[in-house]
Amino acid sequence: MAENEDLPYLQLSENPVRFEPVSRVTNVFFDGTTKEVVSVRGGGTLGVVVQGLHTKEAFCMEDRGTITSLKFAPNHSRLAVQRTPNSLELLPFNAGEVGSGVVVECKTKSASLLGFVWADNDDLVLVTSHGIEFYHVSRERVFVRLVRSYSVPGCCWFVWSAECHMLVVASSSGATAPAKVALFPFQFAANYSNKMQKCVVDLHDSGLSSSRGGRPPPSAGDGALELSERDVCVAFVYRPAILVLRHPHDLNHTAQLLVFTNLKDSSGFKLTHICQLELTGRFAVNVIDSLIIVHHQASKVSLVFDVALGTEMRQDVCLVYPATRPAPIRPFCLEEPSVTSGVPSAHADQTAPRTPGAAASGRRTSTTDGSALVTQIPCQLYAPTWVVFQPSVIIDARLGCLWNLQLDLPAFAATFSDSLQLISCLLNRRHAKPLLLQTIRRVTERRALHILGPCFDVLNAGYRRHLDALCAQAQCGATGPMGIVLGGVGSNLMPSTSPLLMPSRNGGNVLSTITPAAVVEAVDMYQSVLAPLMELAQNSTVKHNAHSQAAKINTSSEVVKVDASSESEKLNPFLEHEKLKVPSEAVKLSSSSEISDKMQAVNLLDASEPDKSLKKNSAVKDGKSNDAFSEAMDESINYLVSVTLDYVRSLSAAGLPVPDFLHQLIVNALLNTGNFFQLHQLLQFHIVPDTKPLACVLLSRGGVYPACVQLSLDMLCRLRTAHEEIIEVLLANKLVTAALRYARANGLEDQLSCRKFLEAALHTGDDAIFYSVFTLFALRNTRLRGSRPFTESDHCETYIQHYKKTFGSLPDYAASVQS
Repeated sequence: MAENEDLPYLQLSENPVRFEPVSRVTNVFFDGTTKEVVSVRGGGTLGVVVQGLHTKEAFCMEDRGTITSLKFAPNHSRLAVQRTPNSLELLPFNAGEVGSGVVVECKTKSASLLGFVWADNDDLVLVTSHGIEFYHVSRERVFVRLVRSYSVPGCCWFVWSAECHMLVVASSSGATAPAKVALFPFQFAANYSNKMQKCVVDLHDSGLSSSRGGRPPPSAGDGALELSERDVCVAFVYRPAILVLRHPHDLNHTAQLLVFTNLKDSSGFKLTHICQLELTGRFAVNVIDSLIIVHHQASKVSLVFDVALGTEMRQDVCLVYPATRPAPIRPFCLEEPSVTSGVPSAHADQTAPRTPGAAASGRRTSTTDGSALVTQIPCQLYAPTWVVFQPSVIIDARLGCLWNLQLDLPAFAATFSDSLQLISCLLNRRHAKPLLLQTIRRVTERRALHILGPCFDVLNAGYRRHLDALCAQAQCGATGPMGIVLGGVGSNLMPSTSPLLMPSRNGGNVLSTITPAAVVEAVDMYQSVLAPLMELAQNSTVKHNAHSQAAKINTSSEVVKVDASSESEKLNPFLEHEKLKVPSEAVKLSSSSEISDKMQAVNLLDASEPDKSLKKNSAVKDGKSNDAFSEAMDESINYLVSVTLDYVRSLSAAGLPVPDFLHQLIVNALLNTGNFFQLHQLLQFHIVPDTKPLACVLLSRGGVYPACVQLSLDMLCRLRTAHEEIIEVLLANKLVTAALRYARANGLEDQLSCRKFLEAALHTGDDAIFYSVFTLFALRNTRLRGSRPFTESDHCETYIQHYKKTFGSLPDYAASVQS
């Protein structure tokens, strides 16, 4: 584990929103749509203060009665105030001025108003005891129009999520038994509403026949369970999901968190996951980046659940356990001006202690900030006065603070002991790409190939899902907020059409249906993992060579210099025999699945027994070929080749294209270490595919391994699209006759440049070759033109003069062509 594994990985935002705490004259309201706190003093006559992360407004209102709820439209153009049990006031608001508005009463006279939410700037939703009323508010003036109403008898409470655009209404009369509660989900947006299929929650059935450890769930005879508003929250967990927190009736059974997910087949919400809390007492839930954070007040710790990591299936329900160890929230201190500095405190008029924790511990640390003294007051974490809202809002109404809960991703990652599980978790976290690459780099440095393979498979499977999601979005339409696919009119609120996350019973990959938030491509892997390993090995080799050179100078030993060009000429078979080895048929390239199968049959990773005849045949050493340092360097590069090959295998298995720079990295590494036998295997079994860039790399390394020239030519021949390149290679190696034969075999004789071939033939110094080439092109030109063999446009006067000087006057080529 890392060094900071014991650090808390949850923290409160550094700059909380400070507001006036709840008191006898001050009421505080929180708006889940705008994420703002509204403090009302004296019914509005003493002032109304609206505070958010980026907003702060203050104004006064007339005292028309006790305010039970107050919410602004998202654009702060209107203000909705509830004072009576069955009506609502809509007031225009502009630059701190509140105008006169209208009163909206419930459509059913006998209904009571449970609450209201702003679905959009011009859309207002009223929740009554009889159902839902959807109103449109005119922009020109405060005028409301009933758009649609939904009948839901027996409504008792509701939960609204602005992020999911979802309203969940609970009704006891909608269930078929007293021990059940019916939840009715609704979706609202601009000029849009949709009633979804209801979800019935059985309070005495956890979804499993038995809980973990063999303890049966509580039965109806043990006591009554209740599902209240604080037990349900709506948030995005890889898709819209209803989370239900179960509270047992006694302390003999641990609590569970039931996750209901909206299925793609329009069958409504279904129980898909159960988070095993294994604790009793009071809980609160936040959702951060699709991670379910459960706060336990008694133990003052928080548990993190990732439903994508659940693998245990029981009765079609996935059991999810904490992703890592429970940890408390990082301690937080409020900074306030010290009373001793002459600056009054923001809450100096309160007789109650500012924080229970500060009063109990008495911890006050005075520091200096310029000329003023600042007192740091430690806040009590998991205080009874905490109120939690979705997705990550924590409010202490007594202290007067609003925080956003944040996840310290590096500290969170340091608590994982399983690298594969950590990579699977980071793959679904936003802004986790640098940490993900760092984790792969750390696993690579440990030289654990048995772990790297599954890690590569998880990364590339996520990359494949990312590409598939992009293709699906391009076909279906644009994407809305939080990844909602906009498929057409009236369907912009429906979840993504990707299949539901459900793990297989045989322990298959549970991440196969989630589009990852962090995508690691091949270029990222090369820049952050493979290239640094190659650079490290090369730097070590350079230092070793410098050290060996210094040792040779000190011992005055003879240094044997090898001319690479002369050695290449001596070993190159083309220079002794002008014959091009072109296969009769181009080898068919293998598919990605065939490549994966062939890699299992080729001994690529075993470098313990290299081929004796091909190992370092061009290197001259100082009598210490078995030096331990050299063997270590070779082992490092061989390990790099093994890692790269494993990554290539994973890319091919996922159906992803393998970039050329990975193959070039493998080829260069094998050539640097002299593993020529492995190089031949890779090319023979077509694990390294045939490409022009790779052929150029092989051609450029002919000085290191002369057979690379033949390997390059074979690769270009198999491509059947590199005729010009093959001819250029043959001419560069002074194989003029072979180049002409290859051109004639492929029907390119009439397109050849006579000047280029005559120049190459002249440079060979062989008069017979020059005579043959000159005669061939003279006959070709005469056949094509029917007159002189060479014209001024051919720029061959130099070669004509050389021919006349060597062989005499030019013969009559026209007569030869006619005959």
